[in-house]
Amino acid sequence: MKDLGEARKILGIEIVRDQNEKKLYLSQEKYVEKVLRCFGMDKAKAVSIPLASHFKLSHQPCPSTNEEKYEEHSIFIGRW
Repeated sequence: MKDLGEARKILGIEIVRDQNEKKLYLSQEKYVEKVLRCFGMDKAKAVSIPLASHFKLSHQPCPSTNEEKYEEHSIFIGRW
């Protein structure tokens, strides 16, 4: 066996250690960025929740066929 040093990533989760504070942080930031890019939302403006009253939700970008719905759902649950 070969020692590869400290783990930096496991199952897509980044591991960050703060040895001074003796804390371990887990981050899925890269995964979230990948999902946002996949759905074309990486340039979207961030908003606080709850949504502002002027923000209008629409069904237009939603999938319309069962096939489209299945594909989008599969992506959300980690098929890729």
